[in-house]
Amino acid sequence: IPSFPIVEEQERDPRTKLFIEYTAKYSVIGYVDGRKEDWSEILEYKSGKKWSALAFMRLPQWKVYVYLNPAIKKAHFLNTPQNPDEWNTDNVKYYTVEVKESERLEGKAFIDKGIGIIENIDKQNLHVEGRSQWCWYPTCEYCSQPIPAWRR
Repeated sequence: IPSFPIVEEQERDPRTKLFIEYTAKYSVIGYVDGRKEDWSEILEYKSGKKWSALAFMRLPQWKVYVYLNPAIKKAHFLNTPQNPDEWNTDNVKYYTVEVKESERLEGKAFIDKGIGIIENIDKQNLHVEGRSQWCWYPTCEYCSQPIPAWRR
């Protein structure tokens, strides 16, 4: 695992902030978990739930980041148990990817989709039958069922 001289040390750490004025009406802000000084490489870290390489690759979060900053050439993904005392060679996972232009465009498409939802919020069905696969809030007012125990 490479060394990252800049890592997030607090919520919304200004040293890890990405920001662009996307349109006259919307700005996009993100915070990486770690980065090289020159922004050529970033780190995305997830703890608790097990993440596969495919799950990281599907995650729109890092794709938005690489769209926001074209200097990013490589993304690293680290997944560990929540408790550091449980970390071992079997359950600490590390993946890396060279950023492709198609992934940057997926990040842009994700931003555009989000803006489209906001701009057309009156046309959106905000209530789901059961539980949305993307919702992790235990007391979500838009999901008709409580969060399953396996997702807690």
